[in-house]
Amino acid sequence: GVYLKYGDGESNELNTVKLDVDLKTLNGDGVILDSGTTKTYLSTALRNPFERAFLKLMDFEFQNEVPEKDDIDPRTDYPTILLQLKGAINVVDDDLMNEKGRPLSGLSNSLDLDSPNDVILEIPPSHYMSYRSKDQSYINGFNMDDDDMAGVLGANSFSGYDILFDVDSKRFGFAKSNCDFDRLNVLVGK
Repeated sequence: GVYLKYGDGESNELNTVKLDVDLKTLNGDGVILDSGTTKTYLSTALRNPFERAFLKLMDFEFQNEVPEKDDIDPRTDYPTILLQLKGAINVVDDDLMNEKGRPLSGLSNSLDLDSPNDVILEIPPSHYMSYRSKDQSYINGFNMDDDDMAGVLGANSFSGYDILFDVDSKRFGFAKSNCDFDRLNVLVGK
């Protein structure tokens, strides 16, 4: 599934809306991970459900390009996009537990009780809305206009994650990264 999640800054209450989208159409011929593609490109089948859910959650319409204003910063004032990725079929219970024997975080357990071991990829607005200084506006990098029915998760979708490719088992995994770029720049002498 695909969800939008937004927290009310005053009450710290999170609201999550599931998009009403046909997953077979959305997945089409498959979705690839491509770190060489900066943006994300998904099927047009996602656009209308996304815009309806956005309006329901935010009480204003989604805009692909937002002029810079004092009252809204889409990098913080837009919702987080949650992509539910099908969990591996051949796993042992230890694969789903952390080192303390507790269920791993980042699984769909509370969002989808029918598929609790699916992985949730969180794409915060700071990763899909970027600032373009030449015209002082914010631009959407989560495109829903791929008519070919194929999809590409670009680098903006998995920024902030470490990705493990398990070639032998023909699967991959995501783990939230805690890379501190400012500290890293100091360490390499920048």
